[in-house]
Amino acid sequence: MTRPRLLLHFCRARPAPELVPGPDPKQLLAGDGVSTVALQRCQVACWEAAMTAREPSTGSLGAARLNTALYNARESRTQRDRSVMESLPSDLLDELNFQRATEEEATSWRNHLPPEPWQAPVEAAAHEVGEWVKSRLEAGVPNARGAVVSVRKAGQSTRPVPIVGVAERIAYRALTDHLLEGVPPAARSVEDYRRFATGPISYGVRSSANRFRRISDSKITHVVESDVTAFYQYVDHETLRQELVLQTGRVKAAEALRELLREISGASYGLPQMLDASDELSEIYIRILERDIARRGIPVWRYNDDFRIAVNSYEAAQSAVEQLSESAASLGLVLGEHKTYISRFSTYFMRYADVEDPEELERFDPDAVFVDSGYVLEPDQAVEVAIGTLARLDLPPGDPARIDLKSASGADLRQLRRALSILRAAGDPAALERTTHLMLFTPSLTPRVCEYLSDLHTGYPDDVAASWEALYMNHSSSLSQWQLAWLTYVARTADLLQGHPERIAAVKRQQLKREHVLLHAEACLTLSEVAAVPADELDRALRTQPEPLVPWYVLAVGNMRRHGAIEAGIFNAVRDSSPFWRTLLGER
Repeated sequence: MTRPRLLLHFCRARPAPELVPGPDPKQLLAGDGVSTVALQRCQVACWEAAMTAREPSTGSLGAARLNTALYNARESRTQRDRSVMESLPSDLLDELNFQRATEEEATSWRNHLPPEPWQAPVEAAAHEVGEWVKSRLEAGVPNARGAVVSVRKAGQSTRPVPIVGVAERIAYRALTDHLLEGVPPAARSVEDYRRFATGPISYGVRSSANRFRRISDSKITHVVESDVTAFYQYVDHETLRQELVLQTGRVKAAEALRELLREISGASYGLPQMLDASDELSEIYIRILERDIARRGIPVWRYNDDFRIAVNSYEAAQSAVEQLSESAASLGLVLGEHKTYISRFSTYFMRYADVEDPEELERFDPDAVFVDSGYVLEPDQAVEVAIGTLARLDLPPGDPARIDLKSASGADLRQLRRALSILRAAGDPAALERTTHLMLFTPSLTPRVCEYLSDLHTGYPDDVAASWEALYMNHSSSLSQWQLAWLTYVARTADLLQGHPERIAAVKRQQLKREHVLLHAEACLTLSEVAAVPADELDRALRTQPEPLVPWYVLAVGNMRRHGAIEAGIFNAVRDSSPFWRTLLGER
């Protein structure tokens, strides 16, 4: 009889009126290697089961609670044993450049999440932090799983972006840099995209001896366009390890990277998005798919996870889609259903031909086919174009140039994003009056809107504060938790709370939402700037919130101490709890 069945029998057999203490989890799980947290949860369940067992009608419920706790405890042990990364050998650690990895992570930019507040102190102490990360890997300290935030994409879809712990990010970059030393980096510049987009056109007409060509000269009839759905989410760690060993021969480093990824993701697949190391590793992975298609003799071009394939018939185009799909499936990947289609060569050409008169297409220069990046403008011209883009929001319904925020296309969103970036760089207030509508109707623009607000606060404090209040205090119920986290970041960086109790109260209401980890962390750090977060709330967060968010709370403790709102003894106890916390809070 298994232990869970014995426990079920135990609880059912004791419905007596007197309270029974219940079984001792330490004895029941002796030798099982169950974690402390799981054991504590099991102890609570045993007590609840014993309380429930006082009533005959609920005896089964108590047993079920106990059995569930025991199962979860063992599962916790199993998952831990399966995923904990072993300590790395000294020879491998000595080959990793931790200081460089620390400096690069401290200055990196994740454009979907607010800038991490730990970056400045970590950059200032790059050598010490790098040595701390090295010692953790040498000791085999478990790595924390990333805290996933749902980031809004165009439409109603979301993108899972993990907040990865500081030590984990540095180790991830150090291992990746070591593995990919000498390997060609990911080609993702504007010029790379131009070559990718115009590749099928050049291929189709280059065989002609004349400089000027006709569309009818093309040796291809159709172009297949496709991309991989949720690419980063489904990169298989073992397949990636095998490819890294094949390309680099560095077996130990590849194995260490696989185990690190498994701990960070909590699964055997997936790369954390919006990290430089993931971009480089994803390139290694997707090249497997690109090579497979090229080996079949199919002309193929790729930019990140987007593909273009040139064919000479519609039948060949259908076959190419099937072959691309089969090859992707062998890697655990799936083509985007709504982003895979077949275009006639003339239709594809028209997207990139720099002509206004269709008659010009009779003869064209392939070198004149151009993909407009939108950034090749003088500063004054760029601002003028950006203001013109915003003016399209005011055009009457039915005007083909009008941008309707309720149904904005991908091209519309790109132009609005570009306009915000241009106006932010120029310090121009032209978009301030539109920030509320942009946030409410196009959530994917949230990072650009908030960066714009934060930067323009110095020159236009009243206008920025009015925009922030309109969103945070009047429309918070219409915003996602991710959007509110961004706006809370704006309140901190633009110093919007000082002397404004009604704004402080608004942030406190969001700070109560502990289940959304990024919003709670940003709210606590922002409130600490005005000494408005209780010390016990920070201590609770340091004990219970996901480890990747701990730096927010440590820095909040430092802010509270500077305001004299936390006793020196508490501050010193927090500071001395970790070498990394000591780095964040400074020397005594």
